[in-house]
This record gives sequence, structure tokens and C-alpha cells, in this order.
Amino acid sequence: MKRRPLVWVFKFFFASSSLPFVWMSLSGLVQAGLAAVSLLLLRDLVDGRGQSSSTLVWLSVGYLLSALVLPNAINILIQMFREAVVRRSQQDLTWKLMQKSARIRMDRLEDSNYQDVVSAVTKADSSVMINYWQCVQEVILSVLRIVSVGAVLTSFYWGIPLVVFASVLPELWMRLRFAKLQHRMHLDQSAVERRATYFAELLTNRESLKELRTSAVEKFLFGKWWAQKDSYDRKDLAFDRKRQSYFGAGHLLFLTAITISMYFMVKWVMGGQTSVGALTSAIFALNTIMGSMGSLLYNVGQVQHQQLLVETTIGFLQDTDVEQPDMSDLQDVEAPFDIRFEGVSFKYPDSDSYALQDVTFTISHGERLALVGANGSGKSTLIRLLLGLSRPTAGCIYVNGVPLDNCSLAKYREHVTVAFQDFAQYHRTVRENIGFGHLPSLPVQPLLEQAAEQSGAAEFISRLPQGYDQQLGAAYHNGVDLSGGQWQKTAMARAYLRPATLLVMDEPTASLDPLAEVEVYRQFSELAEGKTALLVSHRLGSATLADRILVLKQGKLVEVGNHQGLLRESGEYAKLFTSQAQWYRQDEEQGGVQDEHRVADVHL
Repeated sequence: MKRRPLVWVFKFFFASSSLPFVWMSLSGLVQAGLAAVSLLLLRDLVDGRGQSSSTLVWLSVGYLLSALVLPNAINILIQMFREAVVRRSQQDLTWKLMQKSARIRMDRLEDSNYQDVVSAVTKADSSVMINYWQCVQEVILSVLRIVSVGAVLTSFYWGIPLVVFASVLPELWMRLRFAKLQHRMHLDQSAVERRATYFAELLTNRESLKELRTSAVEKFLFGKWWAQKDSYDRKDLAFDRKRQSYFGAGHLLFLTAITISMYFMVKWVMGGQTSVGALTSAIFALNTIMGSMGSLLYNVGQVQHQQLLVETTIGFLQDTDVEQPDMSDLQDVEAPFDIRFEGVSFKYPDSDSYALQDVTFTISHGERLALVGANGSGKSTLIRLLLGLSRPTAGCIYVNGVPLDNCSLAKYREHVTVAFQDFAQYHRTVRENIGFGHLPSLPVQPLLEQAAEQSGAAEFISRLPQGYDQQLGAAYHNGVDLSGGQWQKTAMARAYLRPATLLVMDEPTASLDPLAEVEVYRQFSELAEGKTALLVSHRLGSATLADRILVLKQGKLVEVGNHQGLLRESGEYAKLFTSQAQWYRQDEEQGGVQDEHRVADVHL
């Protein structure tokens, strides 16, 4: 056993629940010592014909206490202490895991291999740790019981304990080997298990079921789930059959050694070479050794397997590849600030191609920029880099001339507000859904209402039964569902609530109706006054709001300029804009509904 995880687990439990943890550990040691004491008392009791009646009574009482009463009472105490340790330590472990998960770099979290680790670790709880500790303790206690009880067998012949101990070595080696193989197999199977879990979630999630039923693909997905689950179970069962066959052969060797030992012991008693009390004690000793050997073998394998799980958890908690390490020399970011991308390139993990390549531009304070380009051109990647959610693979991002890596991201983000295209839907109250944008403003009702007005959410909030205190999410008691557009307006209110210098809007109108979209752009224009604003949109008409337009194509910045200037250049922007304009005009010529939004989208 490696010392590192054992010491880490000891310190973890001692820090979180010292008293019950110490009593749980000491109780096990007392229990182990009682086994040898009970055998000695049993031998004297059986051979005690010449003893006084009071001595025999005390021997009987002592044997019952050491063999039955005290071990069972200690078992109850150990379970009570264990429950106390688990309850007190679970919160500490969960807190550590959440803290670390919140700091790991986004690029790392999106790595498929690392996701297998995250999946295993996030399922961990303190019972994994306590099971590991108790298995280690049980290995030690089993060895103590075997050694102390084995001393009783030396009253027959010193070679008997050696034969018994030697017979268990093959099974011990096999259990250690299979523990490593089992852990490796579970890691290999993690991807299969995640896919099976995903299909199961699709088939039980209320939102996805609406589309699945109308598309009649439930049976297809069930087949996919069954295939993944069947593959997992087949490998698991095959491994288990192989393991049990090896364990069975090893255990058969151990039982053979016990049987041979019993044969010789009975033969020696019949020949008068030892007493009946010693034989009785030896029989119980062999029974105890068999139980202790079984416990030793089982727990050695469990320690090996659980130690690997514990090491994975410790490795995750001690991972230094965090978003921003603790550094005393990080510089605070003060507003106003300019931002410069200098030769920035970025490549996602496990990808051979660059999502962004050699991008250089400057965002000056108070400037309004629009970021446009076809799907997959690198717009979302650029936003991630701008927000510090990912680090450039090459190049550097500067804030007022200071590399972003040298700036405090926490201070930097205090000056940034963002509405994401793939916004979060918090199944909490409306108040919290908006207030999460700026927690200090959460209890200030006028600020929440102002943000809701600016985003267009105030209208539907006023119709909710409990207004700003309405629980969202139909899965919860008295919860209500919102439409896609209502969720988006709520997310935008969250962004508007935050008093920031840099306003980033990533496809802010994807789920809105035409009139609401026009209103959003009007509000955005007003809110951007005196701030730096970056608008990402497929609606190229909205780009006319910007002072400058950045055009991305296949990860490269191909054009920079204003709307009229880029149209005159007849480049990528003109091509995209003209394509959208022709679609709108063609639709109108074919007798489509005259949509105010479409006209506004082209001629903003």
C-alpha cells in the first residue's frame, strides 16, 4: 500500500470528524484483541475439571463477554461512529470537489478522457474514503487476529500455522492482481457507462421526450441504451467469472490445508499428545483464522481497488491545471480598459485543426464591435478567450497592456457582463434567475425590475402567479415552465443587471420573436452608451449598430471595418449580408408575410 493516499485519508477524516474517527479506529483494535483472549479462556474452561466452581463461573462469564457480548457491542459502536464520520465528512469532500471543479480550466473539462475522470470523481462520496480506511484497518486487524490466534495452534505443532499461512499466498496474489485489473476495466468501461447513462437520461427527461415521441425514436434510443448496457454487463460478467474461478482455486488450496491440519490435530489428541481443551481451542482458532483469512483476502483486494479510486480523487483535488493558480503577483484590473488580441490561436483538446488562427485586433474602451461569420468560424471560441474561460494555444491577450494570464480573472470579470447563446436555465425563483447576474443586487427589487424591463422580461413576469418569487421548472412544486424566448429574456436580464464596463451579447435574440428582437437591439444600443460592447449575431443587419465589424472565416480574421466600408470591399461580409438580404427579398416577392423585423434586419 502506498503511504500517500493513506496519510491523506487519515488527515482528511481527522480534520473533519476527529473524535468519532479516533473512537472508530480504536474500537477495531480492541475487537481484534478479544479473539485471542476468548480462545485462551475457552481452553482453560474445557480443561478446568480441577478448578473451583467460582473459577469456572468467572471463566464462563469471561468467555461469553470476550467471544459474544463485547464483539457485538463494539460492532454497534463502530457503525455509530462510522455513520457520524460519513455524515460530517461528506459535506467537506463535496465542498472540495465543487471548489476544484469550479477552477479546472474549461479546455480540460471538455477533454473526453478527462470527462471519464470527472465522471468517476463526482460520483465519489466520503463513504469511498471511509470504506478505504476501514479496509486498510481490517487488513491490519485481520493480521493481528491471525498472528494472535495462530499462537494457540503452536501448542500442537509450530508447523501448522506456517502451512495455513503459506496456503493463502496464491489467493492473496490473485486478489491483488485482479484488483488492479478491475480498476483498469472500470476506467475503460467509463465511456460506455456514460453513453448508456446519456441514453437513459434522454428517455426519461421530460423535455427531450416531447421531441422523441413526436419523432417516434424511443425504440431506436432504447436499442442504443440496451446495446451499451449489454456491452458493459457482458464484459463485467466475463471478468467476474474469470476472477471467481481463480479465487475458487486459491480458496480450495486454503481449505485443503485446513483439513489436513485438523486431521493431524485430532490424531494427536487421540494419541494423548495434547488435551481436549487445547483441541477445542484449536478448532475455534482454525475457524477464526479461516474467517480472518477470508477477511484479509477480501480487504486486500478492496484496498487495492479503492486505493486507486482514492488516488484518482486526490489527483483531481490536487490538479494544478486550474483556470488561474493562486498567485500573489496577479494584477487587479481597473476600468476603463482596452483589450488587444495579439497573434492569438486556439486549438481544442484532441483536435488537429485550429478553431482560431493568428487573430490580431484591438477593442478600445467605449467602442461597439460586432463579431460575424458563418457557423464554425470561431466566434464562440473568441468569446471564450475574451472572458478568460480558455487560454490561447499561441499568442496573447492584453488588458491595458498586461497579459490576461497575469491579471486577476475575478477582478476582470467584475467589469464584464455576458449573455450567452447557450444560457443557463436555473430551476430557482425568477428573482434568483435574474439576481445571479450580480449577487449584491439580488435583494434590491428596483434593480431587478429595471433589468427585467430592459430585457423585455417584465411583461411575462407580471403574469406569473408569484411574480419574482415564482419557482421555475415544472419538475418542482408549484414550478412553472417558460418558453424559450422567456428563458432568453430572463438570461438577458441577468446580464443587464450587472454594472459592467464590457457588455458581451452572444446571439442574444436566437429564441425571440421579430418584434422582441428589434426591441432588444434598441435596448442594447441604449445600454451600450459609455461602455465597450461586443455583439455576436447571425443577423447581419444588427451589425450596423457597431462602430466596427470583425469578420471571421474558418478561424481567421479576414475583414475589419464598418458596415458601408465592408460592403464596398465586396468581400466575405458583403457576401454574407447580400445572401441574407436576397433571402428576405425573395421571400417577400413570393408573397410571404411582410415582416417588419426582416426589413429592420437588412436596413438597420
